[in-house]
Amino acid sequence: MAEKQLIVAVEGTAAMGPCWATVVSDYLDKIIRVLVFVIGREFYVARLCD
Repeated sequence: MAEKQLIVAVEGTAAMGPCWATVVSDYLDKIIRVLVFVIGREFYVARLCD
């Protein structure tokens, strides 16, 4: 299977500092969990088809 990359860039200012924990917990954590699940599932299916 080809290597895949995802680059997530979040631009902000110092004013965003107090909100950063919310951004991470509400958005980035969920994105990462979904991607890990999808990639793991694709790997499992690819292994079954070999």
